[in-house]
Amino acid sequence: MGGERYLERYLGQSGVIEWDRSSFGPVEADPAAVRAAWLLACIEADSTSQAAKVERAGFARATDVGTFLPQWYEEEQEHGRVLFAVAAAGGIEPPSSARLSSGADQRGQPPGWVGALLGRVPGAAAAYLATAAAAEYVARCMYSWLAEAYAGSPVVSRLLRDLAAQEARHLGFYRAAAEARLVRSAPARQLAPSLFTRFWRPVGVDTLGWSIWFDAFGGLITDPVLQRRFLGMDRMVAALPGFEQVAPLRSFLGAHGIAVAA
Repeated sequence: MGGERYLERYLGQSGVIEWDRSSFGPVEADPAAVRAAWLLACIEADSTSQAAKVERAGFARATDVGTFLPQWYEEEQEHGRVLFAVAAAGGIEPPSSARLSSGADQRGQPPGWVGALLGRVPGAAAAYLATAAAAEYVARCMYSWLAEAYAGSPVVSRLLRDLAAQEARHLGFYRAAAEARLVRSAPARQLAPSLFTRFWRPVGVDTLGWSIWFDAFGGLITDPVLQRRFLGMDRMVAALPGFEQVAPLRSFLGAHGIAVAA
């Protein structure tokens, strides 16, 4: 799998974002956007635990994921540093510990040893990759929204658009890697959608917990304009082989009584 073109394409554009904290001072922005930047920084900083889960499940033994993961990790950690700086420019300083252990909510997620066993199930790798693609899709939408919210600072806005562009490259890798596995394996096409549906949760819930997540981001998913952007994730997921009936965000909205934008 090391010769997959999607891996080559990603590696040709990879690398941490170059930026300079001294290039922007205090920034005026919507307090909700500043808090969102701070919480998204916490989520990005928590990529350490996400990478550990992938390693435990054995997905990184595949050449494409094993090559991609270290670079992805470095880029995600840098995203966290950028977002903490952006939040600080808006008046919220970084926490002493990026992980909000008091808010973290792992309910519904498999323990480490179960994750290792699940990694051997046909379709598990494809389900993980599809879940990661969905997460990157949402991250791209969030950073594009933040770039608009920080429009008063061209430097910060441009930096946030750079983050969104990098998340789009992550999305491209994950989606292509998932599709490659699904095309090759009928058992994967049969099992991966069920695994995806069982374990998908909104980005950041595992780090922040439901209460903080809903308080910070609930307003975004009820905003018709932003919700339409996020719903593009469902279309992206449904385009994967075997996932035609999977609509994670629509299912989530329905389960919580949230109207779907027309």
